[in-house]
Amino acid sequence: MSVAFGVVGVAAPSAKAGMPVLEPKSLDTRPAGFGVTPREARATAEANAAVEMARREYSALRAKVIVPQYFGDQRYEVV
Repeated sequence: MSVAFGVVGVAAPSAKAGMPVLEPKSLDTRPAGFGVTPREARATAEANAAVEMARREYSALRAKVIVPQYFGDQRYEVV
C-alpha cells in the first residue's frame, strides 16, 4: 500500500489536468485490492509532520481521499 501526500501550500498534487481520478464511495469500506480503508489512509496522511504543520498554519485545510487511475496500480492519494 502506498499513500501519497498532497497538501495545499506544502506539496503540489500529482494529478494532471484531465487525468482520471475516482473518489471512494465510502471512507469505511476497503476497496478490493486495497490493504486499508480510505479513512485509514487519511489518518496516516494527517499524522505526517508536514501535514500537521500545514494544518496548524492553515486551519481550514481539509483532507480529500482520491484514487488516481493513471498509475496503473491501486493506491490512494490524500490531497
